[in-house]
Amino acid sequence: MRSALKMGARLLAERRGFISFLGILLALALSSVLCYFMVTSYFKKPALDKATAGVVQESGIDTSGYSTIINSTRSKLHDLEKQQELQYKDVGQQ
Repeated sequence: MRSALKMGARLLAERRGFISFLGILLALALSSVLCYFMVTSYFKKPALDKATAGVVQESGIDTSGYSTIINSTRSKLHDLEKQQELQYKDVGQQ
């Protein structure tokens, strides 16, 4: 009788372990699907909205993608720094 109880307890423990494993797999699958949809919707969005992109393009910054926005902004800032240095040199010479 006791061996039957021990055997039943062992089977019940094995089932609990299997159900816990299934629960972890289900949670992992669900979170990976949610992450997939979140990442795809994030990258489908444009870098800037239309109004902001118009204003930024007027100042000479390329808004076709994230990296082009950063690179053209850096080059624009570099050009502005050069202009400022020239203005300071002109003021210092006067």
